[in-house]
Amino acid sequence: MVGSTGTSIIEQMKKTGLVTSNSFGLHTGSAALGQGGSLVIGGYEQNRLGTPFIFLAEVTIGVETGRWPFNTSERNMGGIWEGTTDAAGLRASSLLGGRIGSVVVSPNPAVPGIYLQGPTCANAAKHLPVKWDDRLKYYLWDTRDPAYWAIVNSGAYLGFVLADTQATNVTIKVPFKLLNLTLESPKGEAYEAPDWARPPSHE
Repeated sequence: MVGSTGTSIIEQMKKTGLVTSNSFGLHTGSAALGQGGSLVIGGYEQNRLGTPFIFLAEVTIGVETGRWPFNTSERNMGGIWEGTTDAAGLRASSLLGGRIGSVVVSPNPAVPGIYLQGPTCANAAKHLPVKWDDRLKYYLWDTRDPAYWAIVNSGAYLGFVLADTQATNVTIKVPFKLLNLTLESPKGEAYEAPDWARPPSHE
């Protein structure tokens, strides 16, 4: 959300008086579950203002309730987080009070996805029916794999363990049902999804 002047769009809106603060609140909905999203520009939750920096310390895969849909007998996969080896990221985390190997969390509503380091994504892919698409640079669900339906229709989740400077942990569990997204080609761009990544027909 950075404009041609190098400042964010929200900052530009603040300068012109369209909003009162350079802040936003974002809730991502789910088309599959009929949940609408919302974006409030120039607003925020007062209890979150001025809170300490938050660090991503671990990523996990698990099941909150119900049957185990993964192709493994162990019901506890443990963490899949590889930490960071990026010198700038390590320095920033250390300077801001994060534990070794953690990274500073930076919410960005302009980015249409979750960015995690390659090794962490590769670890997750070992347990999921996904394949790498080299053109999109994304992992896509293999919708022909029976495990695909089992996982996205279960209580399975991708867990993000967040920590503050006091090492207080909070785990946010994102159901795989909410990570079951359908990509559409932007206007003017033709992209033919591989057969294995297309949503199955229910005719």
